[in-house]
Amino acid sequence: MNQILDLLSSGSHDPALHQKLLKCFEELKVNENGWKTCVAQLMCSNDMKDEARFFCLQILEHYTKTRYVDASQEEQLLLRSFLEFWLQQTSRHSFSSFIQNKVAQVFALTLSVDYPRRWPGFFADLIGFVTNCGQPAVVDLFLRIMMAVDSEVVARDIVHTQVENERNTMIKDRMREQCIAPLVELWLKIAVEFESKRPDLSSRALLVLGAFVSWIDVHYVANERSMNLLLKYLVGYPEVRESVCDCLLELVEKGMEPLAKTQLIDSTWRMLVSAGVMDFAKENDCDYLIKLGKFVNGVGTNLIVCWQKLHKTGDTMSSTAARESVEQKLSTMLLLLGHEDDDVSSSVIPFAHAYVGLLKQTSPGDYADQAALLLRVVIRKFEYDDSYNFDTEGEDEAHFQEFRKELKVIFDNIAQLNADLTMLTSHAYLVPILSDWRRAPFASVENSLRLLYCLGEAVPVNFGGPENQTVSMFEQMITLMVRSGVVSHSHFAVSLQFLEATARFDKFFTAHPDLLPPVMEAFLGAHGLHHPRGEVRSRAAYLLARMVRMMRNHVHKFVEALLIAVADVLMVRVPGSPPVWLSADDQLFVYEAASMAIVAGGLPPERMCHLMRALLVPSMQAVQALLPRLSQGDPAHKMAVAEAIRDAMAFAARASKGFSSQTKMASCGCVEPFLEALDVFLPALQCNEKGDPRSIVHAGVRQFLHRMVVCLDEEIFPCIPVAIRHLVTNCTEPRDLYEFVPLISQMVSKFKGKVAGYLKGVFVSVVTTIWAVLSQQSDPSDSLLIQDLKLLRRAYYQFIASLFNYAATEIIFDQDRETIFRVLLTLIEGTLDCSDTNSQKTCFGVLRKVISTPGMVPKQYEEDMNQFLFKHLIPAAFSAPSKPEFDLNDAQNILVRRRTEERGWRTRWRG
Repeated sequence: MNQILDLLSSGSHDPALHQKLLKCFEELKVNENGWKTCVAQLMCSNDMKDEARFFCLQILEHYTKTRYVDASQEEQLLLRSFLEFWLQQTSRHSFSSFIQNKVAQVFALTLSVDYPRRWPGFFADLIGFVTNCGQPAVVDLFLRIMMAVDSEVVARDIVHTQVENERNTMIKDRMREQCIAPLVELWLKIAVEFESKRPDLSSRALLVLGAFVSWIDVHYVANERSMNLLLKYLVGYPEVRESVCDCLLELVEKGMEPLAKTQLIDSTWRMLVSAGVMDFAKENDCDYLIKLGKFVNGVGTNLIVCWQKLHKTGDTMSSTAARESVEQKLSTMLLLLGHEDDDVSSSVIPFAHAYVGLLKQTSPGDYADQAALLLRVVIRKFEYDDSYNFDTEGEDEAHFQEFRKELKVIFDNIAQLNADLTMLTSHAYLVPILSDWRRAPFASVENSLRLLYCLGEAVPVNFGGPENQTVSMFEQMITLMVRSGVVSHSHFAVSLQFLEATARFDKFFTAHPDLLPPVMEAFLGAHGLHHPRGEVRSRAAYLLARMVRMMRNHVHKFVEALLIAVADVLMVRVPGSPPVWLSADDQLFVYEAASMAIVAGGLPPERMCHLMRALLVPSMQAVQALLPRLSQGDPAHKMAVAEAIRDAMAFAARASKGFSSQTKMASCGCVEPFLEALDVFLPALQCNEKGDPRSIVHAGVRQFLHRMVVCLDEEIFPCIPVAIRHLVTNCTEPRDLYEFVPLISQMVSKFKGKVAGYLKGVFVSVVTTIWAVLSQQSDPSDSLLIQDLKLLRRAYYQFIASLFNYAATEIIFDQDRETIFRVLLTLIEGTLDCSDTNSQKTCFGVLRKVISTPGMVPKQYEEDMNQFLFKHLIPAAFSAPSKPEFDLNDAQNILVRRRTEERGWRTRWRG
């Protein structure tokens, strides 16, 4: 033990030493006499380092938590003598706070086991020692012990077992009978005695009082003496008043009958108002105001709950009194909510939420003035303050954004309650600011645009429908926003909010296309895609794609201008070249927007083809230029080149997003440019690079092929065999394969039997590659590889199933006998794999089709099929549900069993 204490006292940061100490710690915890050794050390060594003391106290804490309940009388006396010793030591020596907190935990754990049966005089002994000694250090430890008792026995927010809850109830019942009165008396005595010389002890005593008030008789606190004392501290003792607020909050949170609680709150409130506590307009201590705000919040939310309960009982007089009491607190809540410090404002947010909920339960017209007051405060609090750091957003900025979200919930609820009031109040705030935005503060300008956006989300409006006040005000505000030129504000946040707001009201611009030119100019110019700030450019790219998608019928006027404006942001970034304006992800949105604009522009097919080719040229040129460089340079350079090739192909794939089932690529005359791109991209599959660069390039080709399968028809057929051969050649990674297989399934699902002739020749190479990868040995500890193999196996079964689902079975049954039955045997393996019930179900479904569909199996293989049926299929149908892993209570397994019982099986078997 001495060696351990020496190591602890050395202050070394050696990891090996820490591991040794941890091992010793675990050994002492389970050692029957380990805690006794620690007690002996604590009682005989006055010069121990704090680290050593803490180590010993942790051992002792573990003992009291786990084994002290079975302690002998001798062991109980030993622990009790240590606790008495420590109280004596505290009166003579100074100990660190964290040491005293740990000692307080040991006291509380001892209480939870010993009181009241084994140590009925616990509190009497403790009160007697503190009263006789009276030293500040002892008082401090006593108050820490009481807070630890609250955590261990009283606090409801700490989860306890049923046994612990029963134990805690017994302890509290006995405390009520024996010692609550002297404890409360001592806490108040401490508060008075130390109010000047040690206000921190007075504060802690009041915190203890507040912690216990939830379960003791309310009259221990709600009496003239106690309330006068609390009031005195609120008015004249700045160091103590925050603790008073906490104590009063616990008082109003106490569980009581609604009428009694309403009366208690009102009497307390009147006392505080008469003392000037609620006159805090000139108060500068925000920490105090936060505490006061939490108290006001507790008052408001509890009164609303009281009103709800009284209202349900039908007690009209009492419920009316509770409602009036809520209204009397509203002005105080609004003052706190409107405080310049957001933390002060946040303290009453729940009260504001609850108040709006209260308005929903009553006639909103009766309280329109109050709702308007609340709404105006909420709108003003939306504004950024001067300390907000837009360049480096940290924790404070994140808190403000969360605060804004909470305010928006209140705003939305008021809008649901009274849309007309919300519109009028917002209109009165927004119009003067946007009308003279150059002289308005930045925060107000940004907030006016954000407010307009929030209105669009909160208040339903039908642009182009019947004219009404809501539509008229919306049209006035949006028109003012567009024509005011506010987008040219010097602060980027205003430009960003302008883009958000205009994109939010796309239906307005559908009804008013004459206002589109300045909006498109903003998106494409220096306030959008070409803004100096990257976050504005990024958001502009996304919103531009959204705007063009929603405004398809009106973008024909801007097609040429749009393509010219975005030409510089469509360039593919080549390693070693200067950076482009946008990231690759953002460029995808611009390609999509350009594609939709071309297709929706109402141009002749020849012109569309020309423009689409121009859109694809940067991607094709980049791939042609980069492919030779893929084998050059170090691994990092190769990765960068591969990623650039993938990005170029992704841009071309996204350029096909302008086409749809209604607007087909062929009808637009744009097939040729995409086939040209395909001719450029397919040679990338022949790259000889291994590992990640090859996988990245193949992923780019696969993505482009997926889009071409969607957009093209039979024009893509000749490319299929070439692409598939290259994609599976030398492919040994499960991930690459399971990402490739869905491409073939997609072809089959779209083209069905038409594509069979092109897939027959590559089918064997595809399945043999999959079989080879699935059969490779895998490290059981490599969870990622195991998961990839599982996904590949599932993709393989889904691919085989797609051939049966979409009338393409000739791809299988036109192969040689060995291949056909090898495929069928893999399906049998799938039926027996209970670890993947989805695949089991798929395999049983495919096999049922094989044996129940006349003429599916070639005649020359019918005898082989009968042998396969009785040798493999029938045993599998019985074996799979009989496996121990097959859970008959699992819904997926039930579906699997039903597949084995379907009619198709029985028909064939009877035959």
